[in-house]
Amino acid sequence: MSYDFELYRVLGDVDPNAAYEKHVERRRQRRSSFRDSLGPVDPVKEQTKRGLVAALIAVNPELQEFRWNYEKLAKEKSIDESEARRRYREVQLTDDFGLEITLFDDTAAVTIPFRPNSEKVLRVAWECLRTLESEGHFSTYDSQIGRVLNLAQDFDVVLKTLTNANRMVERTLRGRR
Repeated sequence: MSYDFELYRVLGDVDPNAAYEKHVERRRQRRSSFRDSLGPVDPVKEQTKRGLVAALIAVNPELQEFRWNYEKLAKEKSIDESEARRRYREVQLTDDFGLEITLFDDTAAVTIPFRPNSEKVLRVAWECLRTLESEGHFSTYDSQIGRVLNLAQDFDVVLKTLTNANRMVERTLRGRR
């Protein structure tokens, strides 16, 4: 179980809420289509992800990048290695506290595990969200509170929601023992 942030690109002077609605519609269309919607690898998007990785590691040096084993994936999926590289091109970063950041071609996700005393992890995640917004032109949607975040104002609201969710998880886990 985790607290999740969904990031999507907002270019120019587009309203982040309107951009989120378009993002949701594109995602819905992709899910309703059974064909592969990834398309070819775009070198510009790959370079953008590499730049974001460097910026995120500068903010949180504890982040480590997961490395895909494309040779193994190709064998497991009965595809060639170039196809494995095309299909598995998201970049995943994690730290020892359970923070996970995934960079896709045009979106990103930041996940915080439910755990006691997660304010420290949220503070680190918040800096990563700021970096993704400033460097990657993303906006952040918080599905737990159901809206696009304003990172300059919403930390306390998110912290309260995360703290309450942590308490519920702890009670549920104690009840199972």
